[in-house]
Amino acid sequence: MPYESLEELKIIFNGDQNFQRMCEAAVRTKMVDVFLEEDDVNDDASHANETVGDALLMRHGEIRLEQTFDAITEFKEAIVDYVLKTRRNVKFTRWGSEKSEVRCTIGEGCPFRIYCSYEKPIKLFMAKFCNDEHSCDKDGFTKVVKDGVIAKLFLNDFRRNPDLMPQAMQQTLEDRYDLVVTHNQCRKAKGKALKMIQDEDDEQFARFRDYETELLRTNPESTIELGTVAGVEGVDLFDRFYPLEEMQTISSIQLLGAVVQVENTDNWVWFIAKLKADLGIGDGEGFTLIPDRQKGLLIVVDQELPKIEHRMCARHIYGNLTRVHPGRAIMKKIFWKIAKAYTVAEYDEGIEEMRQSVLGVYETLMEKNPQTCSRAYFTGTACYEVVHNNFSETYNNTINTAREMPLVEMLETIRRLAMVRTDLRKEKMKKHKGKYSKKVAKTIEEESKHKNNCRAVARANGQFDVRENNLGHSGHMTRRTCTCRKWDMTGIPCRHALRVIMLHAYEVEI
Repeated sequence: MPYESLEELKIIFNGDQNFQRMCEAAVRTKMVDVFLEEDDVNDDASHANETVGDALLMRHGEIRLEQTFDAITEFKEAIVDYVLKTRRNVKFTRWGSEKSEVRCTIGEGCPFRIYCSYEKPIKLFMAKFCNDEHSCDKDGFTKVVKDGVIAKLFLNDFRRNPDLMPQAMQQTLEDRYDLVVTHNQCRKAKGKALKMIQDEDDEQFARFRDYETELLRTNPESTIELGTVAGVEGVDLFDRFYPLEEMQTISSIQLLGAVVQVENTDNWVWFIAKLKADLGIGDGEGFTLIPDRQKGLLIVVDQELPKIEHRMCARHIYGNLTRVHPGRAIMKKIFWKIAKAYTVAEYDEGIEEMRQSVLGVYETLMEKNPQTCSRAYFTGTACYEVVHNNFSETYNNTINTAREMPLVEMLETIRRLAMVRTDLRKEKMKKHKGKYSKKVAKTIEEESKHKNNCRAVARANGQFDVRENNLGHSGHMTRRTCTCRKWDMTGIPCRHALRVIMLHAYEVEI
């Protein structure tokens, strides 16, 4: 499981409950760590392959003769998977701790029948009769999918939206599985699902101090803070959690995050204060922040980090424009011209074009203060010219599967996903043969295409003047700046600097 350490490795080949839990975790996390160890006994290895194969069959909703199960409950779960896949109306006709049978509900003449009972020689349950052929038509109903099954099917849906209504559940089951269930079944299922989630949360929160201790034991350089408030009868209740993990597993990764009950000013002050102390940010000078317009965060950052550079995500601002002014193709072209302008002159030109070309959009745009998302007003401190925060969105997409999990499991899954993500990029980086990244090489290649249109004059002390298409630019080789601002913003020589480098036979990669 994602929250277990390597010291807790278990044998999983025998298809017991640990194996089933691993399969359930893999469905949610889309990843599983498997360690294979060859056994000297061929019969055991053969049995291992059969058991894994049976588990895969069960997950795919297929049942075959002599398929084995660890418990009668596993057989019943396999029948549920079969029903969800085939949309057949079947029912259990035998119950017990050692045997179970399922038959078709529609008509007595249908030959469908599956019988499972305990097989003493192998100490497993086995499907001893299996005729999965039907002579009847599907009617859209099933007696196997009851409120408990529905609750498990919608467990993650309720983690995302606890207010999901029974009517919506009915429609989802019909759309997803072509099955008809009653409003009362969905109502009961909702209550069971919410209780399951609450029980999971209670268990996770009860173990939080143990989790804090384990994090510090395995990552002693980390900063961990668990905040609680006094509850009824002196019981501590969870309030907030701050883990800054220093993980030595893969190149000393830092994983930073926080869990709070609500994003309010008090929690933002607490988080920013922890951030300042752990990362040594001070008053924010030399750092750049690209927030998502969360007002509470912006207010606190202004107070706690008064010298930090603020940028806004251009993609979010453009999204707001399209909601207010939909269907205006020219608006997109002009907006991104404004956002990607390197100089104030280019920015002003785009703003004027927007004012004259797209009626009503100019006023809405100016309300958003477009200077906060335009390169023309970015400082060169960060050497980062991107005008959106897609880099954080891609990370969020990586951890989306974890968001639906119970709290401790969620944090551990995020930690592992971050480690895997970093390791994959590190391995990719090792294969790169150039001195600099592909982006740097591509940028230099693109800028080099235009350097022959430039006429350069070198001056004293590393200064230079360049004319391109009747426009004059000046810069400084030592300071690595140019008035076109591309070199300042990216840290990569612009076409004007490349012209000077070529004329004086400098090394481009120095």
